[in-house]
Amino acid sequence: MSTSVAIRSLARLFKAPVHLSTFLLSALVPMLLAPPVYAQSIYTQSSLPAEASIRIPQYQRMLEVGERTGLPASKLGYIWALLASSYQDAANEDKAIDAYQHALHLLGTEPADRANYAATLDNLGSLYLEYGRIEEAENARKQVLVIRKQLGDPIEIARSEQHVSETVLALHRYKEAEQGARTALETLGPTEAGPHPQANAELASLITISFAEGMQSKKKEDALRVAERANRLATGTFPAGSLQQAHALMALGFAQSKNRAPAEAERNMLEGIRLLRERAGNTNPVVTEALFEYRGFLKDQQRNVDLEALDRQLTGRMPIEQNPCPTCKVSVYALH
Repeated sequence: MSTSVAIRSLARLFKAPVHLSTFLLSALVPMLLAPPVYAQSIYTQSSLPAEASIRIPQYQRMLEVGERTGLPASKLGYIWALLASSYQDAANEDKAIDAYQHALHLLGTEPADRANYAATLDNLGSLYLEYGRIEEAENARKQVLVIRKQLGDPIEIARSEQHVSETVLALHRYKEAEQGARTALETLGPTEAGPHPQANAELASLITISFAEGMQSKKKEDALRVAERANRLATGTFPAGSLQQAHALMALGFAQSKNRAPAEAERNMLEGIRLLRERAGNTNPVVTEALFEYRGFLKDQQRNVDLEALDRQLTGRMPIEQNPCPTCKVSVYALH
């Protein structure tokens, strides 16, 4: 596998909040039916694609009303950010990028909007990472880290450090990714289990560390311990069948495959893929990325018949690509 698949799916785990406060005019509040946008890691997703498809026309209507009534730029930018996040959850890359760019243009005009600007740019970085545009993701997330250091919120700084570590992992800089995620974990991860406000961010840090250590020959056992901790956190904190549990299972399966436990590794990977299909939708790129992780496992196990069957499935998912494994070099799940 190559490192990047796992990381790209990590981006789905966290959305940094675009703060609601007194943002919307009272006439628009009844239309705000969905929760606020969160700046996201590739390991969290705010909603099911079906839920996103319901929110998209609501936010489009809000924009129509807001533009017609002269809503200030910062408020319009906020709604564009919510719309962009919904397009991202619906796996509509082009419309999500366009909406994020609209939001950033509108939110970039006032210093008071810097937190929302950072969250929106963070989410755009997540989208870039999800679709394999890793250098653009790294650039965006480094900009966000600079902004958050200027704003001074330690939790948001740690969140950005974690997000940067995801992109570094996708670029195969394993030691740097491990160090960045551990630095973030010092702030984000006070517990191993039980709900707390930063559980999503803690989980993403643990998953990043596990993948990064799994790619270092002397740290494979450490990777397994961290992946087991991530799985305990996901199981003890999040609802059954959640996207968080799916990603934790993929990380655990990867670590087990690196520690010569192929039966356990395959069982957990297949369960993770099943949950990802159920949660994110079968056509979502996060499912394709997880299949590439499983492909690496099959290749390592020299299961050529199964590998050929999976390659046919992957080729069918990406009919434009000539290379049967186009994302192997840019996917965190494809770490082998």
